[in-house]
Parts: sequence; structure tokens; C-alpha cells
Amino acid sequence: MVNRQLRSTTIKRLIRKTPGGKVVTIYKPKKTGKHICGRCGQVLNMPYDQRKVRKLSKSEKIPSRPYPMLCSKCAEEVERYKAMADVTFKFKFDANFKRDLTIEKFLQKGWFKKISASK
Repeated sequence: MVNRQLRSTTIKRLIRKTPGGKVVTIYKPKKTGKHICGRCGQVLNMPYDQRKVRKLSKSEKIPSRPYPMLCSKCAEEVERYKAMADVTFKFKFDANFKRDLTIEKFLQKGWFKKISASK
């Protein structure tokens, strides 16, 4: 029986034949998928191979800006959306304003009630 840690399904099993004719099982960690934007699905420029990521510092693993799970374009749209909501509900500024539900899932819970209560 193999080691307890090698029975996990998170480890990739490769069955290979050696030059001597033996059949050997090689255990390798699975590669993780590339990071994608939570809104538009664009590939983010972040390291994703777990063997390399372990050696990096925290600032190299993940961006230090708000909404690191979004690409820079979508993060900027979220910030603009928040600013537009603040202006719309605090100063009763009539802008052509529609709620964008694809952005709202990245904002804090109850943000809309908090802003609309402060009218």
C-alpha cells in the first residue's frame, strides 16, 4: 500500500514504463488553473503554478489594490460605479443610472441600503 499522502486525489498519478521493463507510478502535484477575472473572464497576470507560488512573497502573489479578483478594467468600473452611486443618492444628482448586477456582487453587503438611507 502507498503512503497515506499519496492516496489523495489532489496528486496526479502517472504510470510509466522504465527502461528496465518495470511499470512505475509517478506522483506529481496537479497544476492549478490560470486566474481569471470574476466579472469578464479575462486571464489575470498573476502566478498560478503552486510550486512557484509557494516561494513568492504575498505582494508578488496577489495585487495590493482593491478587488484583486477582478482585472484592472473591471476594478476601475466598480470604483466608478460606487462613486456614481454616492453622487446619485447623496446629492440627488439626476444621472442616467442603472444598477449593474455583475458589479454589485463585488461590493459590500447592504451597500445600496446604506447609501439610499442617507438621502
